[in-house]
Amino acid sequence: MADTGALYGLIGAVVGAVLGAVAMVSVPVLERWWRRSDTEAERTRQAVDTEIARLTSLRVTGRHWIDVLKRAEQDLAAGRVPALDTFDAEIKAVGVPAIDAHYLHPLFAQHSPATQQAAAHAFDRLEEATQLLRRDLLGSVAQGISRERALEASLAVARAEHARDQLNEQLLDQIARIQQTLPDPPSSVAVSRPGSPERARSNRGH
Repeated sequence: MADTGALYGLIGAVVGAVLGAVAMVSVPVLERWWRRSDTEAERTRQAVDTEIARLTSLRVTGRHWIDVLKRAEQDLAAGRVPALDTFDAEIKAVGVPAIDAHYLHPLFAQHSPATQQAAAHAFDRLEEATQLLRRDLLGSVAQGISRERALEASLAVARAEHARDQLNEQLLDQIARIQQTLPDPPSSVAVSRPGSPERARSNRGH
């Protein structure tokens, strides 16, 4: 029995030494993996937040562009002639950022062909309405606007607004899809890791 007890003691010592060595190796590896996972999750969250902000900005910019066009259309219909310089400045303020940063953004081609097509169509309609209204602003100063031209511009604005509404639906769908890719936030419950104080206290309780 004494020999058996000594044997068990020896086995226990060997097993303990092996487990201790494994723990010394595995704990740093696991901690590095956890840190890397946390970093990757944070990068994913930042990328998603950036893309959602860009898509939201596109929605807002499109709305502002439509507002400029409709305001000019209403002024012309009421017999008021907005200053061409003012109109051009307002269009530049909303149009250039929309085109450069949003409508022609490469992410549309990479991730959402449907949104890319809707954006291209909306941009074409917005540009068409802008050019027709600008033509009418120039014509009103020189010789007035014919009923046919006024109707043509009004229909162009309506087409632009409809295209923008279609794009808006695509953007909302895309934002919803992107939000589903967000990683789960860190749990509020502390997860015990090997070698951590929480794990040590837990082991003492058993």
